[in-house]
Amino acid sequence: MAKTRVLVLSSSDHPEVLAEVAGLRKFFDVDYEHIEFLDRRHLKDGFVALTTNLREVVPALLSLRFPPFPFKTFAENILCASLLIKRTNARHQSYDVIYSNWLFPAGLAGLLLARILGSRTICVPRGYDIQALPGSRKYGISGYTRIISRYVLKRSDWIIAIHQVYGATAISLCGADCQAKITYMPSAVPDLSEIKVSRDELPPGVLEKLETSTRNVLYSPSLNPIYGVLDLISAAPIVMKKIPDVLFLITGQGSLENQIRSRIEKENLSANILMLGKVKYSVMLALYKTSDVVCDLAYFGSGTSTIEAFCFSKPVIGISSPKQYVTDGWDGFEVKVGDYTDLANKLIGLLSDDQLRALMSRNARQSYEEKFFLPAKIAKIQHLISSLAK
Repeated sequence: MAKTRVLVLSSSDHPEVLAEVAGLRKFFDVDYEHIEFLDRRHLKDGFVALTTNLREVVPALLSLRFPPFPFKTFAENILCASLLIKRTNARHQSYDVIYSNWLFPAGLAGLLLARILGSRTICVPRGYDIQALPGSRKYGISGYTRIISRYVLKRSDWIIAIHQVYGATAISLCGADCQAKITYMPSAVPDLSEIKVSRDELPPGVLEKLETSTRNVLYSPSLNPIYGVLDLISAAPIVMKKIPDVLFLITGQGSLENQIRSRIEKENLSANILMLGKVKYSVMLALYKTSDVVCDLAYFGSGTSTIEAFCFSKPVIGISSPKQYVTDGWDGFEVKVGDYTDLANKLIGLLSDDQLRALMSRNARQSYEEKFFLPAKIAKIQHLISSLAK
């Protein structure tokens, strides 16, 4: 009997998505495509692909009732879809299920391809495509993007919501009828603690610092304004007064990098704060292993960093948000945006109280095993795909 054929699409080569692909390949015949937002260099390729595949694209657009508004955004996604059709050689392919991560561009492209091939569709909203962030116009759904998100959610056969708040947003966008096709499956990762990593993976500068520090705080994953890295830099001097040999390991890149470096130099914090930039995945695992506390300070809520930290039995301090994986007081703490004093006090409490930190470390691992264990999620996705493919 032929295996069910699945095409996994993603708007980002995210480690969680890649891990799901590897897990699903044990049960299905799986292909994977990364669908990027088009930049100016690739617009011409998109137009060529569109004209080459007009015979397939136009009927699919008509059957989907593609709205003309917002024209620019939909046009860009049609070009993305055209490139996908070209890459997958859609005239000669057949997929039972198209599994799209992020509603656009991957979700829109997946819908178009599904109409051409007669496939069933699953969409997974994962962040900017479903979540709103008050005070930020550059992140989340607002204005025209709400139209796109609603469009994909309505036309997909099934929706996987990685958090309750995402499911609630989908229902508010599409109406109560949408609820019947939503399955809740939290984000999940494989058991990373089983991967052999050593301190030798760490850069020499980190190893030297670790020799003189007794407590280490890891920050991940971005140095952009929608993350609370500046809150952490403000909290650092307060923590240092109580724990002079504390070491803050800051990973990631972003627009705040120069500002952070300037503050570290101006406030003479370089002995206790080490900026590592973008690090390899193996290095990141080694950093989790050597840290005592992890700060995942995304203003829009917990992300993969929290789950990975839990996997390594590390308590997490996160930002209070509707999308939250941390259970405050159990496996970490929540702090409000901008409240660096509370952040500092929470860090001091965890770093100075060995008994509390040990308890929260055990709880963090328990949270991972009960909620975020990838094999359990793969089993649920397998069941869903098999049901749709019948």
